[in-house]
Amino acid sequence: MQESLEKIKSQMRKGIMEYAILLVLRHREAYSVDLIEILKQNDLIVVEGTIYPLLTRLRKEGLIKYTWVESTQGPPRKYYVITDTGRSYLDELRKLWVAMRDSVDLLDSDTPEWGVGSSRTGLEVAEGEYIISNQDDERMIVDVNDESEE
Repeated sequence: MQESLEKIKSQMRKGIMEYAILLVLRHREAYSVDLIEILKQNDLIVVEGTIYPLLTRLRKEGLIKYTWVESTQGPPRKYYVITDTGRSYLDELRKLWVAMRDSVDLLDSDTPEWGVGSSRTGLEVAEGEYIISNQDDERMIVDVNDESEE
């Protein structure tokens, strides 16, 4: 069971690593070693090498960029910063995170309110659209802004 939990924890970390990096960079520029330390302190990274391919991908996608800064000790260092595109992307990631977190919290609550008639529960898949389940566990996408009568 412990091994299974560790695998799940690892998958969860992988799933939120991009979000975590952008969250750190929204506040300040960071050297890769600083990013690794922050992520380690928050139990979000175990293997340091996993961050470098992700930083490269985020840079290629235009979500972050880096500047070279001369170091008093050794070679110049890359300091990463979030771009305006990265900030917009982070805003969208935050919406997804909040919707997922709220959905899981709802399912985990002592008095779940999901099911028929719960218009704003479940995972938000688009602005104002949520996946909800009825009593027969039939899943549907509901647009909470749709005022048409069916």
